[in-house]
Amino acid sequence: MDNNYFLNISISIFAGILTYVLIGMFKQVLEKILIPRYQAKIYKGLDISGIWIENHNYKRTFASRIRNKNKTKCTQNKWNYNFS
Repeated sequence: MDNNYFLNISISIFAGILTYVLIGMFKQVLEKILIPRYQAKIYKGLDISGIWIENHNYKRTFASRIRNKNKTKCTQNKWNYNFS
């Protein structure tokens, strides 16, 4: 009875691990292969998937220099508190 008991436990553990691996593999195949193929076949609109890159090439104009010069920046404490 001892030998049969440990064999049953071992087979159960192995079956559980194997099931876990198979379900994980099925999930990966579903997410990476089947769903994208289905979406590509069914969707008829504009495809905007992929990597988007944003590029800013702004030129500094005379008007922007005047605007930036007129902005006030508080670089000093106005009241000069001294708490020491």
